[in-house]
Amino acid sequence: MLKIRLARRGKKRQPFYRVVVAEAASKRDGRYVEQIGYYNPMVDPIEYKLKEDRALHWLSVGAQPTEAAERLLKKQGTYDRLARLRAGEELGALAAEFNGEPWPPISEEEKQAAAEEAVKEEAEKTEEAAPVAETVVEEAIEEVAEEAPVEAVAEEVVEEAPAVEPEPEPQPEPVAEVVEEVAAPVVEEVVEEEAAVVAAPVIEEPVAEVVEPEPAPESVSVAADDLTRIEGIGPKIAEALHAAGISSFLDLAGSTSSGLRTIVQDAGISAVVDTWPTQSTLAAAGDWDELTALQDKLDGGRAA
Repeated sequence: MLKIRLARRGKKRQPFYRVVVAEAASKRDGRYVEQIGYYNPMVDPIEYKLKEDRALHWLSVGAQPTEAAERLLKKQGTYDRLARLRAGEELGALAAEFNGEPWPPISEEEKQAAAEEAVKEEAEKTEEAAPVAETVVEEAIEEVAEEAPVEAVAEEVVEEAPAVEPEPEPQPEPVAEVVEEVAAPVVEEVVEEEAAVVAAPVIEEPVAEVVEPEPAPESVSVAADDLTRIEGIGPKIAEALHAAGISSFLDLAGSTSSGLRTIVQDAGISAVVDTWPTQSTLAAAGDWDELTALQDKLDGGRAA
């Protein structure tokens, strides 16, 4: 008979448990059939993670959980989904619901077909818009052609109209000598004032150059990944990494062990970070099978 139980790992006074499926007759920390999760009681709050699809599979074929494993499964809601599985719902749909993924999964052929359909619709819209644009251009040309003869007739009328000679303006009569004598000093004063204005030096003030501010660089958003898929990272550690600017597998893969250790220690958490960059490199590349194989060999996030 198969049992779902906890297999102890970690150092003395620093326990870390794997949730495994093993034969009932095997030793507590001995060989097992499959690892389906982990449980870390050394952090606050306590961290645990179970593979929902594998847990449902083993429960559906008769594996019996221990009391500790059963508490974790109930806390995760696995038993509620197990009842729905036995009622006829698909295992994949239940696992996708837990992981927040679409069901049924979209295949590569469906993605390619959707992209081709979008390109086809765009091409049809372009073809429909082309005749409308040609009609607008033709109407504009016709309007210009209709206005052109009117302008030509107006120009001909202007050219044919006879020129009218202006009548000579009457010459002013000579002004009395008294007026000339009074105006003369005034003219001299005006000339002197203009000369003074011309003589005054003109000081040009320097014009300050206007420096236009350079546009701020556009920020690039990167979609956040579920860092708890890395063994040894729970919700609290993931929150600390997000606060430090590490929100994707690619960010985590490019981080150093010493930097990650500092982030975890500043958050008041005790964790082993040495294998996180390696796991994140596989996760960023989408190599989940290789990541699962690596995690089966790990001991609380540490290379066994």
